[in-house]
Amino acid sequence: DYAFYEFMDACKDNDRERIDDLLLKVNINRADYDGRTALHIVASEGNKDLYNYLVASGADENLHDRWGNKPLCT
Repeated sequence: DYAFYEFMDACKDNDRERIDDLLLKVNINRADYDGRTALHIVASEGNKDLYNYLVASGADENLHDRWGNKPLCT
């Protein structure tokens, strides 16, 4: 749905204002078509602060994408 993809885009762009708004509307652990969660996206962008923020907000660090990678392995 639209809110999920908007959330993933906000995570890629490090847009905390949009992320905070969208966190109320999405499942933080929902995965895209490749099994990547927002945490996978943030880790691949190298954003440690946002990574820690999402973990504190309930993001699961142990979810695997379709290639078997956890977020910190991307």
